[in-house]
Amino acid sequence: MDLARLFLPKQGFPVKVIDPRRCARRVVTILTTVEDKSGPTNGVVTNLSKAGCKLQLATPFFGSHHFTVKLNPQDETAVLQITRAEIRWVGREGAGVEFVNLSQEEKAKLKRLCSE
Repeated sequence: MDLARLFLPKQGFPVKVIDPRRCARRVVTILTTVEDKSGPTNGVVTNLSKAGCKLQLATPFFGSHHFTVKLNPQDETAVLQITRAEIRWVGREGAGVEFVNLSQEEKAKLKRLCSE
């Protein structure tokens, strides 16, 4: 028997697709600087949520597990500096980043950026 058929839904039984992300992401283009003890590198944030973002960096960045992310929105919004972030995955199109230990001020700024 074909194993793939065992896992395909039968007629009349809908398949529920679950998005494993904790927070909705907003598509953005925000210039950013990522920095750890080895120095800074520039990039672009291509999607953003209250919990993390997707980064595309100018140079590969694998210097350290924890680093700082500075988001530089092009509008009137002030620069947002997230002092502690961690890489969760790396792929061809960028890296997934989780924001860790956000201050209340950082959370408020991030919430505004995500809702605009």
